[in-house]
Amino acid sequence: MKVAIQYLKIKTELRFCIAVLFCLITVTGIQSKSLEEKSKIISEAISQKYKSEFSNIEPEIQKHYAIRKYRITGDSSYIPFIIEDLKITRATLQNDLQHFSDTIYIFQREKELFEKMNPKTRKGKARRALFKGNPKMLFYLNFLYNTNTIADYYLDNPIDKNLLKTCRLYLHQIDFKTFLTDTTTLRVYAAQAVNYVYYLQQLQVIDFRDEYLNAFQQTFPDSLDSKLSNKEFRDKIYGLTHFIISASRYYQEPVDSHEFKWIFQYFDNNIKKILKKSTPDIIAEVGICYKLAGYQNHKPLLRCIKKVIKSFDKKHSIILSPKGNSDISKGEHRNILAIMLLSWGDSLFQGHYLSHYQD
Repeated sequence: MKVAIQYLKIKTELRFCIAVLFCLITVTGIQSKSLEEKSKIISEAISQKYKSEFSNIEPEIQKHYAIRKYRITGDSSYIPFIIEDLKITRATLQNDLQHFSDTIYIFQREKELFEKMNPKTRKGKARRALFKGNPKMLFYLNFLYNTNTIADYYLDNPIDKNLLKTCRLYLHQIDFKTFLTDTTTLRVYAAQAVNYVYYLQQLQVIDFRDEYLNAFQQTFPDSLDSKLSNKEFRDKIYGLTHFIISASRYYQEPVDSHEFKWIFQYFDNNIKKILKKSTPDIIAEVGICYKLAGYQNHKPLLRCIKKVIKSFDKKHSIILSPKGNSDISKGEHRNILAIMLLSWGDSLFQGHYLSHYQD
Protein backbone atom coordinates (compact mmCIF):
# COMPACT_ATOMS: atom_id res chain seq x y z
CA MET A 1 0.00 0.00 0.00
CA LYS A 2 2.81 2.42 0.93
CA VAL A 3 4.55 1.66 -2.38
CA ALA A 4 1.34 2.37 -4.29
CA ILE A 5 0.81 5.68 -2.48
CA GLN A 6 4.40 6.69 -3.12
CA TYR A 7 4.00 5.77 -6.79
CA LEU A 8 0.87 7.91 -7.09
CA LYS A 9 2.63 10.81 -5.40
CA ILE A 10 5.59 10.59 -7.78
CA LYS A 11 3.25 10.25 -10.75
CA THR A 12 1.29 13.35 -9.69
CA GLU A 13 4.46 15.40 -9.15
CA LEU A 14 5.82 14.26 -12.53
CA ARG A 15 2.61 15.33 -14.27
CA PHE A 16 2.83 18.74 -12.59
CA CYS A 17 6.48 19.18 -13.61
CA ILE A 18 5.61 18.33 -17.20
CA ALA A 19 2.75 20.86 -17.11
CA VAL A 20 5.04 23.57 -15.76
CA LEU A 21 7.69 22.75 -18.38
CA PHE A 22 5.04 22.91 -21.09
CA CYS A 23 3.96 26.33 -19.88
CA LEU A 24 7.54 27.59 -19.87
CA ILE A 25 8.15 26.32 -23.39
CA THR A 26 4.93 27.75 -24.79
CA VAL A 27 5.36 31.09 -23.02
CA THR A 28 8.74 31.63 -24.70
CA GLY A 29 7.10 31.49 -28.11
CA ILE A 30 4.03 33.47 -27.22
CA GLN A 31 4.65 36.41 -29.55
CA SER A 32 3.59 34.38 -32.58
CA LYS A 33 0.31 33.23 -31.02
CA SER A 34 -3.20 34.61 -31.46
CA LEU A 35 -4.77 36.64 -28.65
CA GLU A 36 -6.90 33.65 -27.64
CA GLU A 37 -3.87 31.35 -27.56
CA LYS A 38 -1.82 33.88 -25.61
CA SER A 39 -4.64 34.25 -23.08
CA LYS A 40 -4.85 30.49 -22.57
CA ILE A 41 -1.10 30.02 -22.23
CA ILE A 42 -0.62 32.83 -19.72
CA SER A 43 -3.68 31.90 -17.68
CA GLU A 44 -2.40 28.33 -17.44
CA ALA A 45 1.11 29.49 -16.52
CA ILE A 46 -0.18 31.65 -13.66
CA SER A 47 -2.50 28.86 -12.51
CA GLN A 48 0.35 26.36 -12.42
CA LYS A 49 2.49 28.82 -10.47
CA TYR A 50 -0.18 29.14 -7.79
CA LYS A 51 -0.86 25.41 -7.81
CA SER A 52 2.80 24.68 -7.10
CA GLU A 53 2.96 27.05 -4.11
CA PHE A 54 -0.63 26.97 -2.89
CA SER A 55 0.18 25.27 0.41
CA ASN A 56 2.47 28.19 1.32
CA ILE A 57 -0.32 30.77 1.08
CA GLU A 58 -2.32 31.76 4.15
CA PRO A 59 -5.87 30.35 4.38
CA GLU A 60 -7.68 33.64 3.78
CA ILE A 61 -5.88 34.12 0.47
CA GLN A 62 -6.36 30.46 -0.45
CA LYS A 63 -10.10 30.99 -0.02
CA HIS A 64 -10.06 34.17 -2.13
CA TYR A 65 -8.34 32.29 -4.94
CA ALA A 66 -10.41 29.11 -4.58
CA ILE A 67 -13.84 30.74 -4.66
CA ARG A 68 -13.00 32.69 -7.83
CA LYS A 69 -11.52 29.64 -9.52
CA TYR A 70 -14.64 27.70 -8.61
CA ARG A 71 -16.95 30.42 -9.95
CA ILE A 72 -15.43 30.23 -13.46
CA THR A 73 -14.61 26.51 -13.62
CA GLY A 74 -16.93 24.62 -11.26
CA ASP A 75 -13.89 22.56 -10.30
CA SER A 76 -14.83 20.58 -7.15
CA SER A 77 -11.18 20.41 -6.01
CA TYR A 78 -11.63 23.95 -4.65
CA ILE A 79 -14.61 23.03 -2.47
CA PRO A 80 -12.52 21.94 0.59
CA PHE A 81 -11.07 25.46 0.81
CA ILE A 82 -14.56 26.95 0.57
CA ILE A 83 -15.80 24.63 3.31
CA GLU A 84 -12.88 25.60 5.53
CA ASP A 85 -13.82 29.25 5.06
CA LEU A 86 -17.42 28.36 5.87
CA LYS A 87 -16.37 26.88 9.22
CA ILE A 88 -14.39 29.98 10.19
CA THR A 89 -17.05 32.42 8.97
CA ARG A 90 -19.89 30.59 10.67
CA ALA A 91 -18.02 30.39 14.00
CA THR A 92 -17.12 34.10 13.85
CA LEU A 93 -20.68 35.08 12.97
CA GLN A 94 -22.20 33.01 15.76
CA ASN A 95 -19.81 34.51 18.29
CA ASP A 96 -20.42 38.07 17.07
CA LEU A 97 -24.16 37.51 17.19
CA GLN A 98 -23.94 36.25 20.76
CA HIS A 99 -22.09 39.43 21.80
CA PHE A 100 -23.79 41.92 19.47
CA SER A 101 -24.78 44.22 22.34
CA ASP A 102 -21.57 43.79 24.33
CA THR A 103 -19.68 47.09 24.04
CA ILE A 104 -16.41 45.66 25.38
CA TYR A 105 -16.53 42.71 22.98
CA ILE A 106 -17.25 44.96 20.00
CA PHE A 107 -14.35 47.22 20.99
CA GLN A 108 -11.97 44.25 21.00
CA ARG A 109 -13.26 42.96 17.66
CA GLU A 110 -12.92 46.42 16.13
CA LYS A 111 -9.37 46.62 17.41
CA GLU A 112 -8.53 43.30 15.73
CA LEU A 113 -10.05 44.42 12.43
CA PHE A 114 -8.44 47.85 12.68
CA GLU A 115 -4.97 46.36 13.14
CA LYS A 116 -5.31 44.47 9.87
CA MET A 117 -5.29 47.77 7.97
CA ASN A 118 -1.75 48.50 6.88
CA PRO A 119 -0.73 51.90 8.36
CA LYS A 120 2.11 52.20 5.82
CA THR A 121 -0.03 52.31 2.68
CA ARG A 122 -2.14 55.19 1.36
CA LYS A 123 -5.33 53.15 1.53
CA GLY A 124 -4.50 51.75 4.93
CA LYS A 125 -3.93 55.20 6.41
CA ALA A 126 -7.10 56.61 4.88
CA ARG A 127 -9.23 53.69 6.06
CA ARG A 128 -7.82 53.87 9.58
CA ALA A 129 -8.74 57.55 9.70
CA LEU A 130 -12.21 56.77 8.34
CA PHE A 131 -13.06 54.11 10.90
CA LYS A 132 -11.41 55.91 13.78
CA GLY A 133 -14.16 58.50 13.44
CA ASN A 134 -16.92 55.91 13.13
CA PRO A 135 -16.97 53.72 16.25
CA LYS A 136 -18.45 50.23 15.83
CA MET A 137 -19.01 50.56 12.05
CA LEU A 138 -16.00 48.37 11.26
CA PHE A 139 -17.52 45.61 13.39
CA TYR A 140 -20.97 46.03 11.82
CA LEU A 141 -19.59 45.90 8.27
CA ASN A 142 -17.64 42.76 9.05
CA PHE A 143 -20.81 41.27 10.52
CA LEU A 144 -22.64 42.15 7.29
CA TYR A 145 -19.87 40.64 5.15
CA ASN A 146 -19.93 37.37 7.10
CA THR A 147 -23.73 37.19 6.95
CA ASN A 148 -23.61 37.61 3.17
CA THR A 149 -20.89 34.95 2.88
CA ILE A 150 -23.04 32.40 4.69
CA ALA A 151 -26.01 33.34 2.49
CA ASP A 152 -23.90 32.82 -0.65
CA TYR A 153 -23.24 29.21 0.33
CA TYR A 154 -26.96 28.36 0.07
CA LEU A 155 -27.23 26.56 3.39
CA ASP A 156 -30.72 25.27 4.07
CA ASN A 157 -30.33 23.33 7.30
CA PRO A 158 -32.46 24.68 10.20
CA ILE A 159 -29.49 25.95 12.22
CA ASP A 160 -28.08 28.11 9.42
CA LYS A 161 -31.47 29.32 8.23
CA ASN A 162 -32.21 30.50 11.76
CA LEU A 163 -28.74 32.05 12.01
CA LEU A 164 -29.31 34.11 8.86
CA LYS A 165 -32.79 35.13 9.97
CA THR A 166 -31.45 36.42 13.28
CA CYS A 167 -28.53 38.20 11.59
CA ARG A 168 -30.93 40.03 9.28
CA LEU A 169 -32.92 41.23 12.27
CA TYR A 170 -29.79 42.67 13.83
CA LEU A 171 -28.65 44.24 10.55
CA HIS A 172 -31.96 46.11 10.37
CA GLN A 173 -30.94 47.96 13.54
CA ILE A 174 -27.83 49.55 12.03
CA ASP A 175 -27.78 52.80 10.06
CA PHE A 176 -25.54 51.73 7.19
CA LYS A 177 -26.98 54.26 4.74
CA THR A 178 -25.56 57.38 6.41
CA PHE A 179 -22.05 55.95 6.56
CA LEU A 180 -21.94 54.29 3.13
CA THR A 181 -23.28 57.31 1.20
CA ASP A 182 -21.00 59.80 2.95
CA THR A 183 -18.52 61.58 0.66
CA THR A 184 -15.56 60.79 2.91
CA THR A 185 -16.42 57.09 2.87
CA LEU A 186 -16.78 57.12 -0.92
CA ARG A 187 -13.43 58.80 -1.45
CA VAL A 188 -11.48 56.13 0.44
CA TYR A 189 -13.77 53.12 0.38
CA ALA A 190 -15.88 53.30 -2.80
CA ALA A 191 -15.44 49.74 -4.09
CA GLN A 192 -15.99 48.16 -0.68
CA ALA A 193 -18.92 50.47 0.07
CA VAL A 194 -20.83 49.44 -3.05
CA ASN A 195 -20.27 45.79 -2.09
CA TYR A 196 -21.99 46.42 1.23
CA VAL A 197 -24.84 48.29 -0.44
CA TYR A 198 -25.53 45.28 -2.65
CA TYR A 199 -25.14 42.83 0.25
CA LEU A 200 -27.86 44.70 2.13
CA GLN A 201 -30.15 44.62 -0.90
CA GLN A 202 -29.46 40.94 -1.67
CA LEU A 203 -30.05 39.99 1.96
CA GLN A 204 -33.34 41.94 1.80
CA VAL A 205 -32.35 44.19 4.68
CA ILE A 206 -32.56 47.58 2.92
CA ASP A 207 -32.22 48.78 -0.66
CA PHE A 208 -30.58 52.17 -1.12
CA ARG A 209 -28.69 51.43 -4.35
CA ASP A 210 -30.13 54.51 -6.07
CA GLU A 211 -29.05 56.79 -3.21
CA TYR A 212 -25.57 55.27 -3.28
CA LEU A 213 -25.35 55.74 -7.04
CA ASN A 214 -26.29 59.41 -6.69
CA ALA A 215 -23.72 59.88 -3.92
CA PHE A 216 -21.03 58.17 -6.02
CA GLN A 217 -21.74 60.32 -9.08
CA GLN A 218 -21.68 63.48 -6.96
CA THR A 219 -18.38 62.45 -5.38
CA PHE A 220 -16.77 61.44 -8.69
CA PRO A 221 -18.47 63.58 -11.39
CA ASP A 222 -17.11 62.84 -14.87
CA SER A 223 -16.70 66.57 -15.49
CA LEU A 224 -14.01 66.73 -12.80
CA ASP A 225 -11.94 63.73 -13.94
CA SER A 226 -9.11 66.04 -15.01
CA LYS A 227 -8.74 67.23 -11.41
CA LEU A 228 -8.29 63.70 -10.03
CA SER A 229 -4.82 62.41 -9.24
CA ASN A 230 -3.86 59.06 -10.77
CA LYS A 231 -4.65 57.33 -7.49
CA GLU A 232 -8.03 59.05 -7.19
CA PHE A 233 -8.84 58.12 -10.78
CA ARG A 234 -7.99 54.49 -10.04
CA ASP A 235 -10.27 54.62 -6.98
CA LYS A 236 -13.10 55.82 -9.21
CA ILE A 237 -12.58 53.06 -11.80
CA TYR A 238 -12.28 50.45 -9.07
CA GLY A 239 -15.55 51.70 -7.59
CA LEU A 240 -17.30 51.55 -10.97
CA THR A 241 -16.22 47.95 -11.56
CA HIS A 242 -17.70 46.93 -8.23
CA PHE A 243 -21.17 48.14 -9.16
CA ILE A 244 -21.14 45.40 -11.78
CA ILE A 245 -19.23 42.77 -9.80
CA SER A 246 -21.52 43.25 -6.80
CA ALA A 247 -24.61 42.99 -8.98
CA SER A 248 -23.27 39.68 -10.31
CA ARG A 249 -23.07 38.47 -6.70
CA TYR A 250 -19.33 38.14 -7.20
CA TYR A 251 -19.18 36.25 -10.48
CA GLN A 252 -22.21 34.04 -9.81
CA GLU A 253 -24.46 35.32 -12.59
CA PRO A 254 -24.36 37.63 -15.63
CA VAL A 255 -25.47 41.25 -15.38
CA ASP A 256 -27.84 43.25 -17.54
CA SER A 257 -25.72 45.41 -19.85
CA HIS A 258 -28.55 47.97 -20.14
CA GLU A 259 -28.69 48.48 -16.37
CA PHE A 260 -25.04 49.50 -16.38
CA LYS A 261 -24.98 51.18 -19.78
CA TRP A 262 -23.72 54.39 -18.15
CA ILE A 263 -20.67 52.56 -16.77
CA PHE A 264 -19.82 50.81 -20.04
CA GLN A 265 -20.17 54.07 -21.95
CA TYR A 266 -17.75 55.64 -19.48
CA PHE A 267 -15.30 52.74 -19.90
CA ASP A 268 -15.58 52.94 -23.69
CA ASN A 269 -14.97 56.69 -23.73
CA ASN A 270 -12.06 56.55 -21.28
CA ILE A 271 -10.41 53.23 -22.08
CA LYS A 272 -7.17 54.87 -23.20
CA LYS A 273 -6.86 56.73 -19.89
CA ILE A 274 -7.88 53.62 -17.92
CA LEU A 275 -5.16 51.52 -19.56
CA LYS A 276 -2.57 54.25 -19.01
CA LYS A 277 -3.34 55.13 -15.39
CA SER A 278 -4.67 51.89 -13.88
CA THR A 279 -2.89 48.90 -12.39
CA PRO A 280 -3.23 45.37 -13.91
CA ASP A 281 -5.80 44.27 -11.32
CA ILE A 282 -8.13 47.19 -12.07
CA ILE A 283 -7.69 46.71 -15.83
CA ALA A 284 -8.53 43.02 -15.40
CA GLU A 285 -11.65 43.96 -13.44
CA VAL A 286 -12.77 46.33 -16.20
CA GLY A 287 -12.34 43.47 -18.68
CA ILE A 288 -14.25 41.08 -16.42
CA CYS A 289 -17.12 43.59 -16.22
CA TYR A 290 -17.42 43.45 -20.01
CA LYS A 291 -17.43 39.65 -19.79
CA LEU A 292 -20.16 39.66 -17.12
CA ALA A 293 -22.33 41.79 -19.40
CA GLY A 294 -21.89 39.42 -22.35
CA TYR A 295 -19.47 41.47 -24.42
CA GLN A 296 -17.07 39.14 -26.21
CA ASN A 297 -15.24 40.90 -29.04
CA HIS A 298 -15.75 44.45 -27.83
CA LYS A 299 -12.65 46.53 -28.68
CA PRO A 300 -12.15 48.01 -25.18
CA LEU A 301 -12.35 44.47 -23.74
CA LEU A 302 -9.71 43.22 -26.18
CA ARG A 303 -7.48 46.16 -25.23
CA CYS A 304 -7.83 45.20 -21.56
CA ILE A 305 -6.84 41.61 -22.38
CA LYS A 306 -3.80 42.76 -24.37
CA LYS A 307 -2.70 45.05 -21.53
CA VAL A 308 -2.98 42.27 -18.93
CA ILE A 309 -1.05 39.89 -21.21
CA LYS A 310 1.64 42.53 -21.61
CA SER A 311 1.93 42.75 -17.81
CA PHE A 312 2.82 39.05 -17.53
CA ASP A 313 6.37 38.39 -16.31
CA LYS A 314 7.86 35.32 -18.02
CA LYS A 315 10.61 34.85 -15.46
CA HIS A 316 8.25 34.53 -12.48
CA SER A 317 5.20 33.22 -14.41
CA ILE A 318 2.93 35.78 -12.74
CA ILE A 319 1.99 39.43 -12.97
CA LEU A 320 4.28 41.40 -10.69
CA SER A 321 3.28 44.39 -8.58
CA PRO A 322 3.82 47.85 -10.11
CA LYS A 323 7.03 47.98 -8.04
CA GLY A 324 8.18 44.57 -9.27
CA ASN A 325 7.27 42.50 -6.20
CA SER A 326 7.01 38.77 -7.03
CA ASP A 327 5.42 37.61 -3.74
CA ILE A 328 2.58 35.35 -4.94
CA SER A 329 0.65 35.76 -1.70
CA LYS A 330 0.60 39.56 -1.89
CA GLY A 331 -0.04 39.41 -5.61
CA GLU A 332 -2.88 36.87 -5.50
CA HIS A 333 -5.60 39.46 -6.14
CA ARG A 334 -4.22 40.75 -9.45
CA ASN A 335 -3.21 37.26 -10.60
CA ILE A 336 -6.53 35.50 -9.95
CA LEU A 337 -8.26 38.39 -11.74
CA ALA A 338 -5.90 37.91 -14.68
CA ILE A 339 -6.68 34.17 -14.71
CA MET A 340 -10.40 34.94 -14.70
CA LEU A 341 -10.19 37.45 -17.53
CA LEU A 342 -7.94 35.30 -19.71
CA SER A 343 -9.75 31.99 -19.20
CA TRP A 344 -13.39 33.13 -18.96
CA GLY A 345 -15.71 30.32 -20.06
CA ASP A 346 -19.30 30.07 -21.17
CA SER A 347 -20.73 29.40 -17.70
CA LEU A 348 -20.55 30.79 -14.17
CA PHE A 349 -20.96 28.53 -11.15
CA GLN A 350 -23.01 29.67 -8.17
CA GLY A 351 -22.33 28.93 -4.55
CA HIS A 352 -20.90 26.37 -4.04
CA TYR A 353 -24.08 24.76 -2.71
CA LEU A 354 -23.04 23.46 0.69
CA SER A 355 -26.47 22.41 1.94
CA HIS A 356 -25.27 18.82 2.19
CA TYR A 357 -22.30 19.81 4.35
CA GLN A 358 -22.32 18.51 7.93
CA ASP A 359 -19.99 19.55 10.76
